[in-house]
Amino acid sequence: MRSVAYVSQAVGQWNDDDFEGLLETSRRRNTDDAISGLLIFCRGYFLQVVEGADEQVSGLIERIRADQRHSDIEMIYESDIDDRVFPQWSMGFEKVDSETLVQKVLAPAVDRGLIAPEVVREALIERFLTNQSA
Repeated sequence: MRSVAYVSQAVGQWNDDDFEGLLETSRRRNTDDAISGLLIFCRGYFLQVVEGADEQVSGLIERIRADQRHSDIEMIYESDIDDRVFPQWSMGFEKVDSETLVQKVLAPAVDRGLIAPEVVREALIERFLTNQSA
C-alpha cells in the first residue's frame, strides 16, 4: 500500500457547489478503488493525502495531475505504508483557516512523522500561510 500527499492551487473561486460536486465524484470513485484520504482547503490551496493499493493510487495521481480545477501541483510526501491513516474516509474534507491548519493538521502530522518538518517550512507554510491573495 502507498500514501501520497500533495499541495496545489485552486483555479478560480470555489463555492459550496463546486466542493460538493468534487466530493461526490471523488468519494464514489475512491470507494470503488478502495482509496482513502483527506482533502483540506485553505486560502485557495488544496492539501490532499491519498492512500491505497499502489496501482489505484498511481491512477488517481495521474487523474489529479490532469485535472484543470487546480494547478501548481507539488508532491510533498510519498511512502509505502502498512496501515492506513484515514481508513474510515473515502475522502474526508475540511475548509480551514491558517491557524487551524497549523494546530490541527500540520503540527500533529509532523509529530506523527507523516510530514517532515522541512516540508512544512518549505512547501506548506510558503503556500498556505504567506499567500496574501487568497
